[in-house]
Amino acid sequence: VILLDWLMVEAGTPALVQEILAQNPQLRVVALLPENFRQYRQRVWDAGACNSIPKEHMEQEWFSSIMCVMHRAMERERRLIAQYEANAMTA
Repeated sequence: VILLDWLMVEAGTPALVQEILAQNPQLRVVALLPENFRQYRQRVWDAGACNSIPKEHMEQEWFSSIMCVMHRAMERERRLIAQYEANAMTA
């Protein structure tokens, strides 16, 4: 999981998300965006980020919950891929 702060490349964030995922599609990108930049939220999601978080609402408990949900989703995805590959080998 990569936490990508908007301030690193600002309006270039969607392009950077695409570049990161082109290099390694297995990564999960969470973009930290300023709350008043809502117009970029959809662009960041369209670029492949799995989540975007308004920096102003970032608190430890909330962030921990989001990371837990993401971890569980990644585990489920890993199990489904393994099951799919096992089924493909027996077919």
